[in-house]
Amino acid sequence: MVNMLITQVVQRFFIYYFKTSVFQTNCGERDSFSKTRKQFLRYYKVIDIMITHRVMAKVLLILLWLCVLCLSGCANFLTPEIGAIARQEARIDLVEGGVQDAVWDTRDLELTYSYSESGNAFNLFGKLVFDRSLTDSFRVNGRFSLKMSFLDDEGRVLETVDISPLISSFNELSNQDIKIRKSLVRPVGANSIAFNYYGDFRGNDRETRGDGWSIFYFPFD
Repeated sequence: MVNMLITQVVQRFFIYYFKTSVFQTNCGERDSFSKTRKQFLRYYKVIDIMITHRVMAKVLLILLWLCVLCLSGCANFLTPEIGAIARQEARIDLVEGGVQDAVWDTRDLELTYSYSESGNAFNLFGKLVFDRSLTDSFRVNGRFSLKMSFLDDEGRVLETVDISPLISSFNELSNQDIKIRKSLVRPVGANSIAFNYYGDFRGNDRETRGDGWSIFYFPFD
């Protein structure tokens, strides 16, 4: 709105200037007036370009803001609220003492992990492998987030932590193990855990290039 108003003011100024100059200019001053008019037109084009660039910059800022909102909404979706209840089949009981080994898998991936406790530290080590049904067709990583929630005796969320592996965006996935290493603090009263994830992937061959595929697992009510 402000940019349009500025443009109209500038346009009206030039129109008024040219009209008054034509009436006030005699035959001997035509050449001088013509040069002046060309110079003002040049300035007008510069001003118009500056205004156009400002409008484009504002549009880009709005688009960036919308992207941030979308990512924020996705992040909220991936993080269950404190007190949310994990479904029974998603709860994994924590075992006290020593190093505990386990495997957690879904139709999209397999996580082989171990955990141990030392003082207040909860040490988690894991290897993540995506299913070949994903990596054979959609090998390019857009984004992937893996979360782990600590649960109480009733399966309610006490705390959720981000244990996402380091996978560069737009890099091709492979069938090799992706390592996870985290040192966390186990909340008081936590007796089990539950995982959830979300990922976007893109095709990179002749048949799937430009296509996308999303995976998710969110076992909370």
